Amino acid sequence: MEWLSNDQEGTLSRSGGSDWDKKLLRTLFLVNLQASWRKLMKPCCQMVCFPLAAYFSVHHNRVNVIALGAMLWAIATFFVGVSSTFVEVAVSRALNGVGLAMVIPAIQSLVADVAHPEKRGLAFGWLHFTGNLGRVFGVVFAVLLAGCALGVLRFTFLQLQVYWLPFLVYRLAIDPRRPTGSIIL
Repeated sequence: MEWLSNDQEGTLSRSGGSDWDKKLLRTLFLVNLQASWRKLMKPCCQMVCFPLAAYFSVHHNRVNVIALGAMLWAIATFFVGVSSTFVEVAVSRALNGVGLAMVIPAIQSLVADVAHPEKRGLAFGWLHFTGNLGRVFGVVFAVLLAGCALGVLRFTFLQLQVYWLPFLVYRLAIDPRRPTGSIIL
């Protein structure tokens, strides 16, 4: 059987298959297309926002930039979870990329300033190790909670992420380039 392109619907179909096969193929094609667009939104927004985030990191208190970016990142992640349409998910993923674009350059700049030059590679290694470890455990934790009927537990975990992590960064981290009294962005 050969694959045919149906220009009228913009989907792929197989010649000689049943209607159910064609509907399944069309659905899978559209789901993959939407998933691809959703995955593309975050890196595109990151690409556009990295120069702005770098500007903020250079000219403002980096701890405040990290806290603001983490808050935006966490709120956008929360909205991805509660979104019900493709457009809502795409916009939430785009905002997720903006928050992530604010956090990454500021954290790397802080690590570069704080780490001793001879140990800087080790510091960046630990930074990326802990980031990837958090990504792995976050996925495992999310998968374990997905089968749980306790929606309140999932919501509580997200609220802790949204509010407490940026607050703790803002209150406990110190930017070595700024004086201790510098609170304003």
